[in-house]
Amino acid sequence: MNYLHTLIIDDSHCSCILLQKLLAKLGWTSDIATTPEEALRLVDIIEYDLVMSDYNLSNKINGTQLCKQIKAKHDIDCALVSSDEIAAKAHSGFFILFIPKPFNFDDLKNLQVVLSLKNTKKEIAKLDSLITKDLKAIFSKTDIVRGVEAQ
Repeated sequence: MNYLHTLIIDDSHCSCILLQKLLAKLGWTSDIATTPEEALRLVDIIEYDLVMSDYNLSNKINGTQLCKQIKAKHDIDCALVSSDEIAAKAHSGFFILFIPKPFNFDDLKNLQVVLSLKNTKKEIAKLDSLITKDLKAIFSKTDIVRGVEAQ
């Protein structure tokens, strides 16, 4: 996967900047949101390939709740970034990957691999659909020719 545009959501601006710099080393671009409201506004106006959210955001909403709101409106993958491993385990089925704090560059590389595999699966599904459609058209034409020949 060459290029990703990511939304980083964390109430700590320093954490956002650090993650943004690490993602830039992978060739990714990113925007930062330090509040849930800002994140919701950004995903409505900018197309992202991935949302990376901290779990502990504010007293009003956590990262899982925010990502559920985002996914309800947008087809986008979400990764959880947090030092709270208990929360991560509790919500592990929802996120494509958990990235523990403090950040580890290898974890970000793993995220890149996971996303690449997911995109490969999507491409295979598209190709499978096209092949199936073409085969149905071919067999349909064959049945028509057989029907004409039978008459």
